Amino acid sequence: MRSARISPARSQQHAKHAQALYILGDFFEVWIGDDAISPFQRSIAQALSAVAASGTQIYLMHGNRDFLIGNDFCKLADCQLLADPSLIKLAGESVLLMHGARRQSLHQR
Repeated sequence: MRSARISPARSQQHAKHAQALYILGDFFEVWIGDDAISPFQRSIAQALSAVAASGTQIYLMHGNRDFLIGNDFCKLADCQLLADPSLIKLAGESVLLMHGARRQSLHQR
């Protein structure tokens, strides 16, 4: 599957009109811990916080590359960590959210 690429400014503009933003893991290529946040990662957290300040709830799930994201980052980004998997209600429907790497590895066994 190919990822869609749009500019950060355009992403932020669209996200500010959403009720919620769900980030389902591997948001960062690598995360070595909240005590080692790079300037780039800090700028991403600040952008997420700006989206949250506009009223969009932000939810973040760990991926296999960024499983060390913790409470410090979440406070900085104004987002909430989700368990993997998580069952939520979305537009009145039950929706299962999961990162996917765990499910894929179960299928490969």
